[in-house]
Amino acid sequence: MKILNKITEFIALYKYQIMLVLFILLVLYPLSLFIYVPKWDNINGYLPYRYFISDYLWNGHLPLWNPFQRFGYPGYADLQSGCWYPLVWILMLFGKYDITSLIIELLSCYIIAGLGMFKLSCFMHEDKKTAFILGLAYALSGFMMGSAQLMVFLVGVAWLPWCIWSILLFFKNYHVKYAFLTALFCALHITSASPAFTIVLGYILLGIFIYKAWKNRTSTFAIKKIILGGTVISLLLVILILPYIKSFIDFAPYFNRTDKLEYSGFLLANPTVVADYWSFMFPYTVISNSEWFKLTDLSMRNAYFGLFVFVAFIFALFRKDIPKPFKTPLLIGTVLFLILSFGDQISIYKWFYNLPGFGLFRHPSFFRIFAMFCMMLLSGFWIKTFLATEILNTIEKIILWTISIGVVILIPFAYINSNPNEIEKNWFEIVEIIEFHNTGFYSHLFINCVALTVLFFILLLLKKGTKFSIFQLIVSFVLLDLTIQSRLTAPSTIHYDINYSEFKTYFENLPIELNQQFNNTPFGKLDDTQGLKSTKGIWQNVATYNKTISCEGTNPMRFKLFDEAVKNGKIDFIKQNPLFYFPTRQLHSEDSLSSGYIWGIPKQLLFENNLTTIENSTVGYNSFIANIQNHASVSQTLILNQNHHHLWKAFYNNQEIPVFQVNEMVMGVEIPAKSGGQIEFLYSSPKLIYTFFISLLGYILVFYLLIFRYNKA
Repeated sequence: MKILNKITEFIALYKYQIMLVLFILLVLYPLSLFIYVPKWDNINGYLPYRYFISDYLWNGHLPLWNPFQRFGYPGYADLQSGCWYPLVWILMLFGKYDITSLIIELLSCYIIAGLGMFKLSCFMHEDKKTAFILGLAYALSGFMMGSAQLMVFLVGVAWLPWCIWSILLFFKNYHVKYAFLTALFCALHITSASPAFTIVLGYILLGIFIYKAWKNRTSTFAIKKIILGGTVISLLLVILILPYIKSFIDFAPYFNRTDKLEYSGFLLANPTVVADYWSFMFPYTVISNSEWFKLTDLSMRNAYFGLFVFVAFIFALFRKDIPKPFKTPLLIGTVLFLILSFGDQISIYKWFYNLPGFGLFRHPSFFRIFAMFCMMLLSGFWIKTFLATEILNTIEKIILWTISIGVVILIPFAYINSNPNEIEKNWFEIVEIIEFHNTGFYSHLFINCVALTVLFFILLLLKKGTKFSIFQLIVSFVLLDLTIQSRLTAPSTIHYDINYSEFKTYFENLPIELNQQFNNTPFGKLDDTQGLKSTKGIWQNVATYNKTISCEGTNPMRFKLFDEAVKNGKIDFIKQNPLFYFPTRQLHSEDSLSSGYIWGIPKQLLFENNLTTIENSTVGYNSFIANIQNHASVSQTLILNQNHHHLWKAFYNNQEIPVFQVNEMVMGVEIPAKSGGQIEFLYSSPKLIYTFFISLLGYILVFYLLIFRYNKA
């Protein structure tokens, strides 16, 4: 009986949060019920990176060197691999990270986002009903639907409101509990999100600190608390992300993205265009095949957060009773982030490009989520007032009637500019769950307007035929609206039409051991798919799943020298050779493409060909081993075709020998004349494991203090 009472009390206390989670999972039922699988980058990027980490760990090794992509790279230093994200640690406790783990982590982004916005709105608007509506709108927004393939974008959005909520609470009462919470949420954000989101979050938090310090500049007490709180947050944050920092330091000298990108096409790719503004009211239009949207990738256009909340934002702009400490920063944030989302289409973007960190990422349209974030929070002030009064003023009535009439007028307008056959084709593509719609803007606009009109009629029927409160009516409209738009979008941006069970079987049949089959095959003959197990939806990083060495694969964590070798064509000479080889000649500018070359060394080498042998070359966990013989009268260079990194060490018959860079990017060692035995290359990151345990202890300490000491503070 006591347990039942506890459950009843829990449900009564957290009913809004429980409903929020249930509604989110319901809307995302193809994933939450494990019917279909996520698509694109989730499958070909974040899944293989995490699978590599879990496979190494479950085999008793640290996930240091990944030899399965582009001549190898430090997998633990991959900023988008989730290697240091506590949620990924928890998922990996239950087994190797597979498609089930990916779906759970992806769903967690939506749930964390919804609950975070609920928490922030409760603080800012002091109304759980308003917070519930905004939690739904944020978690199921067009950004979360449209960019669903980019899990590292979603998780950056998910932890954002938690970071803002905790820092605002700290500035409200300067309690150390909220300094701890801020450090915790920032650590979760940094270790999981795309670095672009971390950079922007850093500027937001810095701006809040500067603003609060300026507002309290005459209070010595407040300034001391602000400095002390900032120090606590910074120190604790460093402790929590210590292995992340160590990993980045290990790879930073080699990373191709530590320098500012050139202010050109790659950096400026995927801006928001004027046509994308249709998505604020008609999100289905932006996935049409219209040329208006082609400048921006399909996954970077949608800015919808529900028609009701968008209209509430417009109403809020005319309200004078919104507290200025909130209204002014939110308005400034809305305008600024909308401008930044245009990228180089507005010249101000080049000014921001010169700020630290701003030249390291592309996709300017991702700034739209920060604008949406500000717009939703601003709308909450009007929503709270309306739920309390249920009254619209004259201006609001005029705006509402204008929007309603506009939607009705757009139906025949869109029908005339389209045609019955295309609309019928569009409807067929929806019913048949076609991935990419080959239909134009106006047919999409027509369907979108009809859907909204039907929703209005449903709302009227509910109002007249039920005893729903105004809150229940609004929630019904918001939920139906976001559900319809998410279902229209889902086949294009959220999930494949591929059964989950098929993917699950694929992971169950992947090789257990590292694949040694291609160790003596020239890399140029390995295309990342050669005879390897694959399945529908996977066309990249197949070698990673099959634990097979490769010079192919997709990953933004690339070596600078690898990229340079690709540009100057030297990569083709490198690919002519297998994992281990003794070179037979030095490369000159006039030489034709062939195997056995060596270059990039300061001295002239002497070759005695056919007097060296390599046997039993083996790929190990963070190691490479081979048995070699050098019968030549002079020393010979042995090359390991893996990216050179200073943390590699080589041992010849258990004696360490120097490792040096050859062929511009890979590694070589000198094998003495008339000698033979075993050569072993080992990769290790000194003190990395200690940074992990320090971080783990930090998380445990924070959770202990927050739960047992500061729980009631």
